[in-house]
Amino acid sequence: MQYALTILTYLFDMFILTTFLMNTLHHFKKRYAPLYLCVLVGCECCLYGCEVLNSHFPTIQSEITATLISLGTTFILCLFFTSSLKAKLYVVLLFQILASLGEAIFTFLFTKLNPDFYAENDTAFLYSVMNIGSKVVLFILCLLMSLLFRKQTPAHSLEYKFLILSTPIISIIIYVCLPLQHLFLIDNILFYELLIFCLVLLNIINYILIQKEYASTTLKYTNAQMEDQIRFQKEKYEQLSESYRQSRRIIHDLKKQYFCINEYVDNKEYDKLKTFTSEAVRDIESTYSKYNTGNLVIDSFLTNYDTLAAKNHIQFVAKLGVTYNRIPVNDYDLCVILGNMLDNCLKACIANPSSENFIHIAIATTENDKFTIHCENTTAEGTSLEHIHASRQNSLYHGYGLTNIRNTAEKYHGFFTYSVETLFYMDLMIPIIEKSKRIMH
Repeated sequence: MQYALTILTYLFDMFILTTFLMNTLHHFKKRYAPLYLCVLVGCECCLYGCEVLNSHFPTIQSEITATLISLGTTFILCLFFTSSLKAKLYVVLLFQILASLGEAIFTFLFTKLNPDFYAENDTAFLYSVMNIGSKVVLFILCLLMSLLFRKQTPAHSLEYKFLILSTPIISIIIYVCLPLQHLFLIDNILFYELLIFCLVLLNIINYILIQKEYASTTLKYTNAQMEDQIRFQKEKYEQLSESYRQSRRIIHDLKKQYFCINEYVDNKEYDKLKTFTSEAVRDIESTYSKYNTGNLVIDSFLTNYDTLAAKNHIQFVAKLGVTYNRIPVNDYDLCVILGNMLDNCLKACIANPSSENFIHIAIATTENDKFTIHCENTTAEGTSLEHIHASRQNSLYHGYGLTNIRNTAEKYHGFFTYSVETLFYMDLMIPIIEKSKRIMH
C-alpha cells in the first residue's frame, strides 16, 4: 500500500509541475516533448532519492540539499519553454515557495485535527501520507496562481475560478477528515452523511465544469465556422471588386481609343486605324464580362466561375432570364447564395475523375413573381445525401455553405433544397414581395 501511495504521489507531482509550467511560461517546445518526459521522470527520481535520505537522516544539510535539487530540477524543466531567463527564474522560485507553503499548510491542518496520528503510525507511512497531502494543497495553490496570473488565455469568470478550485479543496477536506472517524463513533451515520455530501458535491461541480467546457468548445467551433465563412465572403467580394475595376479600366481606355480613332480618321490613316481597332477589340474581349444581366453580383460570379470551369475542363452553361431591378435579394445575400452554390459545384466537379463534368445553372425572375435559381452538376460516383451529411459533421467547413444558402433563403421567406441522383441538384425559390418589383398585383 505504501509503495502504491508513493508512486501515486510522484505521478501527481509530475502532473502538478507540468501543468504549472504550461500555465505560467510561454510556448512549450513540442518537438522536445519525449525528451521532456524523460527528464521529468529523471527529476522525480532524484527528488525521491533526496526525500528518502532526508527521511532517514533529517538534518539541516539534507534539507538544504533537497531544496537546491528541487530548484535545479525545476529550472531544467523550464529550459523546455521559450520564456526569458528572468521569467524562468521567477517561476522556479514561485513553485518552490508554493511547495513549501503547501507542506506547511497541510502539516498545520493535520497536526491540529489528528494529533494522535503521529504516535499511532510508523515513520515511513506517516511520511507518505504527509507527502501526498502536501501535494494536494500544492495543487490548489498552483491552480490559484494559474487562474490569477495566466495571460495566455482569456480571463475566467469568478464563478469558474470558484468551481475549479472547489474540487481539490473538497478533496483535501475529505483527506484530512478521514482519520477523524473515531470522533463520530457516537453518531457514525453523521460521519458518512458528511462524506457522501462532499462526494455528491464534487460530482455536481465536475458536471457543471464539463458543461461549461462543452459550451466553450461549441462557441469556439461556431466562431471557427464563422471565420471560414467570412473568409469565403471576403474572397467573393474581392472577385466583385476585380470585376468592377476591370469595368472602370475599360471605360477609361475607351476614351483614349476614341481619341486615337478620331486622329486616324482625320489623318486618313485607315490601315493604322484597322490595326488599332482589331487590337482594341481583342483587348475588350479578354476583359469584358461574358454575362450582362445588369446585376454586378450575378455577372461577375458567372463570368469568374465560367473561367474557372474552363481552366478545369468543365462545361459551364448558364441560362438567364433575369430582370435585374426585380431581384428581391440584396447584393450581400446574393453573394452568399451564388458564391456557395457555384463553389460547391466547382469543387464537386474537380473531385470527380470523369472527363465529362459540367455545371448548369438557370437564374430567373418569373412572371408569377418568384426569383429562382436551379443548379445541377456532375459529382463523384457513389455520392449520396448520407455521404454529404456525414462530411458536414466530420469537417469544419465542408457543406456548411449549404446551410448558409438555406438560412439566407428563409430570411427572404423562400426555401432551398438539394438532392443527389445521378447528378447533384440545388433549387432555390424566393418570392418577390415588394410591390414595385411585382408583376402580379
